[in-house]
Amino acid sequence: MKLGFQLAKSFLSSGKSQTIFIIIGIAVGIAVQVFIGTLIMSLQKSLVDKTIGNSPQIVIYNKDGINYNEIIKEINTEEIEYISPVLNNNIAIKLKDEVLPVFLKETDIKKANNIYNISNRKFIGKLPVKENEIILGTSFNTKIKENEIITLINKNNEKKYKVVGFFDLGVSSINETFAFSISNENLKINELEITVIEDKLFEVDKIKEQMQEKLGKDYEITTWKEKNESLLSGLQGQSISSIMIQVFVVVSVVLAIASVLTIMVIQKSKQIGILKAMGLNRKTSMYTFLFQGLILGVIGGILGIIFGYLLLKMFTTFAVNDDLTPVVPIYINNTFMIISLLISIVAASVSSIIPAIKSSKLNPIDIIRNN
Repeated sequence: MKLGFQLAKSFLSSGKSQTIFIIIGIAVGIAVQVFIGTLIMSLQKSLVDKTIGNSPQIVIYNKDGINYNEIIKEINTEEIEYISPVLNNNIAIKLKDEVLPVFLKETDIKKANNIYNISNRKFIGKLPVKENEIILGTSFNTKIKENEIITLINKNNEKKYKVVGFFDLGVSSINETFAFSISNENLKINELEITVIEDKLFEVDKIKEQMQEKLGKDYEITTWKEKNESLLSGLQGQSISSIMIQVFVVVSVVLAIASVLTIMVIQKSKQIGILKAMGLNRKTSMYTFLFQGLILGVIGGILGIIFGYLLLKMFTTFAVNDDLTPVVPIYINNTFMIISLLISIVAASVSSIIPAIKSSKLNPIDIIRNN
């Protein structure tokens, strides 16, 4: 095996230009795979973050009310990141000239802030600290001023609130309808808003089944997947197209390596014949070309990852918005990079099998006789 490795290095170094071209070919193929794969994954993550990254991914609802302390014991698992108890009310804001509908969420503001990330977004004013304080979406900012006292109407009841801030959650429908206020400790809640850890984001349907089994049919449980079916189908389409492109790139690399190594078998047939006449066995002859594929795969794969990373840096440098932020924020997945390197090594090794078998079958007498 050691002799096979030494011969592999000797054959590759003797045809430097050929070796350099095949390494560049592998590197370009892996670079394209890394660039497309990372770009698609980053685009998907960006879409998911913008759509559901700062909103509940699971909602538990019961029209008759929820006992927070009891239910938390049943559902609080390691998959769950944050839980916010909420009383939702469809009410209205009574102004001098008009009445504005609003969806009021009476909640623990600190827990709601963990889910909606209110304070870290575009925010004017401060978060509520008292029961009679409220924050509204930015769409209300044109008709209501900060620190203004407003009247909220719920059926025949009226309650005064002080507007202490305006939030922008990045979704116009939410900014036009949502409001948050502090919940009374004795207030009956009717909903639990839940976020899960990032690794379990696409497993919310399984978590929902487990919760439903524990809580029973009296509780209505919905997930972000059920509310965003069109987004899911788009993500699946992107994933399939990305995989197809990567597969075709890898197949092209395999064919290119196999072709070059097969030509190399022909080019080196005289040397192989002489070596076999001197005692080189078939196994060592096979190892020579298998090691060539392995060496080409390792070097080409490492260079491909470097080239791919540089392409991604160029993309984030030139593809920017008006505020100079990247059009698609790039998220480097180290696992994907390692997988790409392994694909390069495996592809190059597989490509060398046919040339290796071909070299092992060469008859030294025929080669020497026919020059």
